[in-house]
Amino acid sequence: MDEIGLPQTEYAYIENLLELEERIKELGLPVIIRTSFIIGGNSVRVIRTRSDLINAVIEYRKQSINGMILINRFLDNYDEIDVDFISNGKDLKISGISMHVEEAGIHSGDAVSITGPEILDNSALEKIKLIISKLDQIYNLKGFSNLQVAIKGEDVRIIELNSRLSRSFSFICKATGINWIEYGIDAILSGTLPDIQWNPVTYSAKIPVFPFNIFNQEDIKLGPEMKSTGEIMVSGKTLQELWSKIGLHYGIKSGSRRDVVVFGNGETLFEVNQSYNWVSTIRAFNQENFDNMVTYLNLLEKPFFVDLYETYSESLEKLKRTLFRKGSTIIVNKRLFLKLLSIEPVPVIVREISEYTY
Repeated sequence: MDEIGLPQTEYAYIENLLELEERIKELGLPVIIRTSFIIGGNSVRVIRTRSDLINAVIEYRKQSINGMILINRFLDNYDEIDVDFISNGKDLKISGISMHVEEAGIHSGDAVSITGPEILDNSALEKIKLIISKLDQIYNLKGFSNLQVAIKGEDVRIIELNSRLSRSFSFICKATGINWIEYGIDAILSGTLPDIQWNPVTYSAKIPVFPFNIFNQEDIKLGPEMKSTGEIMVSGKTLQELWSKIGLHYGIKSGSRRDVVVFGNGETLFEVNQSYNWVSTIRAFNQENFDNMVTYLNLLEKPFFVDLYETYSESLEKLKRTLFRKGSTIIVNKRLFLKLLSIEPVPVIVREISEYTY
């Protein structure tokens, strides 16, 4: 990709853990490291501090990982995009494009993803089309492919290309009402492509479902390693309708109000003294008044708890698991929380799926 000028992040390969610290110094923090032969983001780690590096090396040694490791400069505050397409070895068709609500660095299986009209501006869309066209030619792709890119302003970077059927294909099929799986198989077997292209007229969202009520020892944190075990989908004719339905999944309903508790540090906390449509009360705490927060939470029936604390805390994880068992809503991503906070809940309309597709 370097030779043909496709945009990607700075990277380095190492074959021995002893080289890891030196190569990270050359790239500069933060970085993301990937071991060989992984699935679901297993053993992928974001390294922001030397402490993170030490913990990753200890973990890799326990797992006897000492093969090829890829190091990429981590892209802070970028949007992540999934592009699904099919090709016949010569031409291609974009099946769907979806944008993560959470920032790049959260596993695509754990992110809320939205597809619909005008989720990308024309400049970014044209850059993506150029990238997949070049990748299709270079690798002679045939059948299903998924491209993940990171975008910030005019900057578009390749994260990874998967020349296989991805989990987002089924989401796109349901969102558009088009059987892209059948068309992809036709592209492989007969080389034919449909005379259609991704052109949505309504909005749909894929929302991850987590098993923290079953695997109650798992940390309730999001990162590059996938933790969700399922997903649900909602659709709306407008973004307002879509977000009202997303809000239902997180316990935000028209005509009801929730008590919100935000926990974080100085950099992640923000002004919370304004009123919001679905919020009854909202209070922010930090590590210094953790005990006061626990006491306050015990007074609430099913609080809406937002964890923005960036450092691992065993006591915090225990608290979240307790809240989860009580039926509380738990949010662990600032971007998602801010989007939910701005929702204006409206009574949702139940429609046949054919009303959303084209």
